[in-house]
Amino acid sequence: SSELSEARIPVRDRAFMYGDGVFEALRTHDGKPDALDRHLARLELSAARLGIVMPLARAELATEVERAIALVEGPERYVRVIITRGDSPDALPPGGAGRARRVILVRTLVVHADAPDRGITMRTEPFSPSPLWSGAKPTAYLANLLAIGKAREAGADDAMLIGPSGELLEGATSSLFLVKRGDRLT
Repeated sequence: SSELSEARIPVRDRAFMYGDGVFEALRTHDGKPDALDRHLARLELSAARLGIVMPLARAELATEVERAIALVEGPERYVRVIITRGDSPDALPPGGAGRARRVILVRTLVVHADAPDRGITMRTEPFSPSPLWSGAKPTAYLANLLAIGKAREAGADDAMLIGPSGELLEGATSSLFLVKRGDRLT
């Protein structure tokens, strides 16, 4: 939209300069955000693990997300909530960064109707998550970008990131949902 093309983030924003931010992605079901409180709780946990102070309370952020969803037409929407540490004080250490910045991106969700019938192809890629941000969803997404690039070059739809001990971590651009003994795991 024209609003999106006019949006600006300062070049000194630490997420732009260093990948110093966190995010959550979710979708809507029947126009309502799916598990919004759980996603925002995980966003808070990610921010805390990186030492980023959330710019506002969860309830206020939830209201902003719901308002942003209402502005985008379509049967379902994809939502990405990004929290950055703020502007850089011209130094690599995070101390002294400006107030955390929030960005809420919403777009019409593209659903591939044939995916449940045809499935998707996955290519495995080794991945070693950093213990520094274990459990957080940082905006530094280079490993995922490279993995999906390799997968697409090989003719696959996505890449399955495999940890050092052979554990399934996540899809490069997707979430994993498994059913084990009747329990749904993500």
